[in-house]
Order: sequence, then structure tokens, then C-alpha cells
Amino acid sequence: MRNIWWTFIAILVVVLAALYIDLPGTHDFFGRPVTINQGIDLAGGARVLYCTPKGTNPSSGDMSTARDVIQSRASGGYGVTEPQVTQVGNNCISVELPGVKNAEKAISTIGATGFLALTDSGNTYFPPGTKVKLVCKVAGCAKGYPVGQSNLSAKTPVMQIIVPGTEISRGSAQVGFDQNNNVSVTYNMTGAGQTAWCNYTTNHNNPNPTATTGAYSAIVLDNQVVSDPNVQGPICGSNGTQITGLTGTSEAQKISVDLNYGALPVQLRPNSLSTVAASLGAQSVTDAKKAGVIGLIIVALFMLLYYRLPGLLADIALLMYAAFVFAAFKLLGVTMTLAGIAGFILSIGMAVDANVLIFERMKEELRSGKTLGAAVESGFRRAWPSIRDSNASTIITTIILFWFGHNFAATEITGFATTLFLGVVISLLTAVFVSHTFLRLLVISGRWRSPQLFGVEPQTASPRAGGSLA
Repeated sequence: MRNIWWTFIAILVVVLAALYIDLPGTHDFFGRPVTINQGIDLAGGARVLYCTPKGTNPSSGDMSTARDVIQSRASGGYGVTEPQVTQVGNNCISVELPGVKNAEKAISTIGATGFLALTDSGNTYFPPGTKVKLVCKVAGCAKGYPVGQSNLSAKTPVMQIIVPGTEISRGSAQVGFDQNNNVSVTYNMTGAGQTAWCNYTTNHNNPNPTATTGAYSAIVLDNQVVSDPNVQGPICGSNGTQITGLTGTSEAQKISVDLNYGALPVQLRPNSLSTVAASLGAQSVTDAKKAGVIGLIIVALFMLLYYRLPGLLADIALLMYAAFVFAAFKLLGVTMTLAGIAGFILSIGMAVDANVLIFERMKEELRSGKTLGAAVESGFRRAWPSIRDSNASTIITTIILFWFGHNFAATEITGFATTLFLGVVISLLTAVFVSHTFLRLLVISGRWRSPQLFGVEPQTASPRAGGSLA
């Protein structure tokens, strides 16, 4: 009995946490951002398909890298909320930009080849993400330069290019550890870059008393600081450059990726462009909300009228289920699309499927003469194989749909599969733990034992139906 009450308390705690997360003003939960982002079909925006020029045959590694670079530019550099970037076939990349109004401008920025450079940032440290302007005074930096500098304000810091990214050996940046066993990044340069880098680090390092102390050299990608390490000594010849003092492996991984692949490894051209009006998304959301509320009411009424007291408990569990699902959407940062809303509405009906199987088994046990407690336990035990198999088949189907949508840039299918998967998993947990706990507490209370309350007519019920929990 004690375990049942502890389970009930745990359920209440989770419910309160879910309700708190579901509040419109909640955007942080124990330091974790919680939000639901709208997909392109709800928020409006642009959808573009980038492809390599005809006749080219890029490697799978180059296309995967290009996809990652575009993803980083869209979400970080251009500020698009939850862009959907997917490789299509061997030569194309699909990009969806929710909320983007100036599609042409965004497309030209995100799909640009990009410009990476090692710069002179003087005696001031600039944190990652700082926007800067670049001054080109060295050979080799004209390729791909400048990128988007007309969009920067007059107060933006100006940095001189020391080594353009084309002089950094591609793939040479590696994450490792320094002599103190702290995480670091090392990389190499080729051609004129070694000479320029040797001259700069010799004249701008801290131990050199004739140099400007505290000199920094920012790594800049598309006018945005990636890292701004301090120069500690001359770096000449074929010796690799090592960046230390990093916060952890995640920062080191990002720096190494930007050094290796700051510029797109393949040439991509916009192949097709389409825009979605935000007004269509707003109307769709309104209609979907109505459908969801109507569906929830109809399901709740059916459970209450047909299964009576257990149906009432199932309705309470259903409301909890809705709170759990919405909280999960916010915690996981699900990008909600119109198809995703359809998946959630479908999962509402499936949420009571397990309860239907359990209640029907309970009624059979009560008619056979078992006590109420024994009927509850036997009902759950006998219904479990069917519940397990039906939910497992649905979960497998959602995984297949997600794989298909992800690999063929069908984001509508991906959104549907994601919300349906989460809904099925949470509904399974709700039926097994919440509904079961409620029925056990009902048995323990010793009240409301009339067979009619459980959908069993008195003449077909056993006189022993009012027993205690077995």
C-alpha cells in the first residue's frame, strides 16, 4: 500500500512540473530553455533547394559537411529559429527557414561559399559570436571576400586579416590535449600563410618585451568571431598552431569544425525557391486547436458514458497525458508543423486505447466472479501483451516515417512521426502508471464498488465483486 501512495505522490509531482512547463510564460526549467518552435507551414517563411552544378559528383563527406555548415549559418549566423536542413539525394540540400521575410537575402547569405580568416584583434578580447568587419591587406584574401559586411553597423569592430582561411590546411584541425592535459585544438597552414603567421606571432606575442603585450588573434567566420586566442609565442615553420584555454571539448569541436570547414566544401546554387504565407499558418493553427479540443471532448465523453467510473479516471489520466505531451514538446524544443499537430491529435485517440483494453478485461474478470482488486490486477496483466504489441508496432512505424522524411527532405512526414512517437510513448506510460495507480487507490478506498459503476450489470456480476485488493 505504501508503494502505491509513493507512486501517486510521484505522479502529482510530475503533473505539477508539467503544468508549470506548459504555462505560456515559462521559457526556462532548471536552466534548460523550453519552447515550441513553429515550422515553416505555421510561421511562414522560405523553402529553398540548393544543388551542386550539373556534372559534379561531390563526395558524401563533402555534402554532409556542407549541410552542417548551412545548419550552423541558418540557426546561428542568420538567426533563423529551428531551420530544417536536410540532404536530398547525392547533390542537393533542402533548407527551410521559418519566419524569414526577406527570402532572397537569407538564401544568398546562407548559401554563400563563406570566408574564414585569422585576424589581428589587437589587445582586446572579443567573445565568440561578436560581429566584426574585416580589412583585407594580404594576398589571397580576395577569394570569397567580403561576406555580408554591408549589413554591419559603423560601430562594428574592425580587424585586419593576417591569414585567409584558404591557407589553413583543410582537415588539419584536430582536438587534443596540451601538456597540462587540458583540451586544445591544433591546426596547420600551407603556402604564404606560414610566413604571414610567423611574422605576426613573432611581433605580437606576450613574452616578447618589444611587442604589444596581450595581443589576440581572432578566428573569424563570415564576419563572426569563432574564437579569440591570445598569442603566447612565435609560431613558425611547419609547427602546428595550438589553441589552449578552452572551456571544454564542445568548444574545441566547434572550433576544429570551423577551421576545417568554415567555407562550404562544395559549390551550391539555389535550384528552387518557394515561400509560405504566415496567414495560412495562423488559420491552420486555429483550425487545428478546434479539432484538438473537439476530439478531446468526444473521446472523454465516450469513456465516461461507456466505462463510467473507470472512464472518469481515464479522462483524468487523459488530461494529464495532454499536459505531459505538451511539456515534452517544450522540453525537447519540438518544431511544430501542421502535420505534427495532426500527429498529436491522432495520439489523443490512441491514448485511451490501452485503457479500453484494460477496462474490457476488467469487466470480463468481474463477470467471472473475481473481486474488484483481483479484477484490476488481472485486467492489467492480461491486457499488457496486446498493449505492448500494438504500441510497439506504432512506434516502429513512426521510426520508419521519420527516417523517410529525414532522408528525403519531407519535413511534414518528420513532424508527424515525431509528435506521434512522443504521444504513443507517453500514452503508454500514462496507461501503465497513472490509470493503474488510480484504480488501485479506488480499490483501497473501499468505496464506489457497485458493479454498475464499472459497466457491469448487476445480474451478470458476481456477488464477490466488492472484495479487497488481492
